[in-house]
Amino acid sequence: MVRQMAPKKVKQRGQTAWKTSTSTKARRKCVALFSCLALLLCYCPFEAGAAREFAAAQSRLKRNVTSTQPFLVPLPKEYTRGTEIIVVSPLLQFSSNFPESRVLRTAFDAFHPLIFVHPIRPATDPTLQVLLEVEVSVLSRNEELQFGVDESYEIEVPADGSKAIIRGKTVFGARHGIETFSQLCVYDYGLRAVKIENAPWRIFDEPRFPHRGILIDTARHWQPVKVLKALIDSFSYAKINVIHWHLVDMQSFPIEIPSFPRLWDGAWSEFERYTTRDMQDIVEYSRLRGINIMPEIDVPGHAESWGVGYPQLWPHPDCRQPLDMSTDFTWEVIRGIIDDLLKIFPYKYFHAGGDEVNVDCWSQVPRTKRWLDAHNRTGMQAYADFVVRTQEMLLERGRDPVNWEEPFDSFPERLNKNGVVHVWLDNPQTISQATQHGFPVIVANTAGSYLDHLDIVWRSIYMNDPYKGIKREAQRRLVIGGENCMWGEDIDASDLEQTIWPRAAAFAERYWSPVNHTEGYQNVERFLPRYHYFRCLLNQRGVRAAPAANHLARKNPDGPGSCYEQR
Repeated sequence: MVRQMAPKKVKQRGQTAWKTSTSTKARRKCVALFSCLALLLCYCPFEAGAAREFAAAQSRLKRNVTSTQPFLVPLPKEYTRGTEIIVVSPLLQFSSNFPESRVLRTAFDAFHPLIFVHPIRPATDPTLQVLLEVEVSVLSRNEELQFGVDESYEIEVPADGSKAIIRGKTVFGARHGIETFSQLCVYDYGLRAVKIENAPWRIFDEPRFPHRGILIDTARHWQPVKVLKALIDSFSYAKINVIHWHLVDMQSFPIEIPSFPRLWDGAWSEFERYTTRDMQDIVEYSRLRGINIMPEIDVPGHAESWGVGYPQLWPHPDCRQPLDMSTDFTWEVIRGIIDDLLKIFPYKYFHAGGDEVNVDCWSQVPRTKRWLDAHNRTGMQAYADFVVRTQEMLLERGRDPVNWEEPFDSFPERLNKNGVVHVWLDNPQTISQATQHGFPVIVANTAGSYLDHLDIVWRSIYMNDPYKGIKREAQRRLVIGGENCMWGEDIDASDLEQTIWPRAAAFAERYWSPVNHTEGYQNVERFLPRYHYFRCLLNQRGVRAAPAANHLARKNPDGPGSCYEQR
């Protein structure tokens, strides 16, 4: 709707202007004066209330952006800092003893667009030192990314403007150091310059756990490659180092399998698929940012979509999962999928699912029932056979299998001890029991890890103890890490980022930073200002992180306010 202005009144030529008497002028002045007084009396209480509300907001804001800890997420293991301010030159150069490293070059190229966003004014304060160079050195020239790669780094930022130094045993550790260095750099609107406060800095850092992952589900909702790459960038900001890619499920089979090309007939549509080249591209994009990808093919349950292209994989048209265990063709397909995917995904671990398997179908379909009887197997025994045979396929090919916890809960004695138990149910004893049996464990218990549960607040994630119920050090060493799970039933490209962020920052710090920085109520509260700050940093970097303090994740802001205290 266009607002229309009233036409101006123009005195016509020859028209006599109205004459105003002195008494009329006086009356008008009185009316105006009383109107102003009335307006002022009415407005003052409102103005006072608004002032109080503004002061309260300013107080909250000051509290949220004040911290005794540096505004770094995850918080480094060890650090010292000074009291000086140095300016970071927009001509800042990175040098390296490994100039041909693609990993380091990717990090260098990403730095300036992230940090130098606002106009820069030439330094006018002669007392401020200017940083012109960052030297990055690594001990190893091996750029293979694998489970357990050394991710440690050191940073030195002098206060005199001489070159900063980042050291890593590997390029992946050095890359984490570059990320931490980038978080030290803050734009100053008064100086019109990027600065580093509290120089000199000395930081030593390394992760607490080697597997720090986020599950992404592209079966319930397909996610465009560009969206996945943006997500990978955001994960690198928090030093998350694994994407658990839940590739297929009962609803859709969106990936290309050259050995069995009709499998992706089970995709939602012909436009919602990933080619082998797409997957290779995503794996390489992730590697350059220090992120492994663990693929998951969930068998024998969650597999209805497989039969769209190959109906013989279904036990019966009316009973479409679990997969038909009675035919050799089922195993030919599984073997083909594994062999094709191992050419794409180099990570040590391969997730084979194994959860939520209802074996009643096998007992009800005549053909599979005859097979059970002929082999003297119950449905549960056939389920165990299926999981074990899949594990053996992976082990024969040099990969360690990962399974959701149901196989461990049902038949632990049959599982290979190289197989990882992925804990997701909220039985507090499972982690302890699995490690007592000698199994490695990934922690993703629903109450503290499922990001699709919008009522799981950041505190629940931060306080989710991966060692709960475990006292013995030998058992603790078997907890290789944890994951936050972003199941895709109610999430697509429109709300993926704001459902993950900023809550995943609580997970990232809990699994990176040492226990003395994360355990206990006091450390939880210390994290809060940095949590607000990191959410705003993500927004500044183009990540759609939701308000930090809302009781429901991804909820829109309740009203006007600063990013740093938005709720």
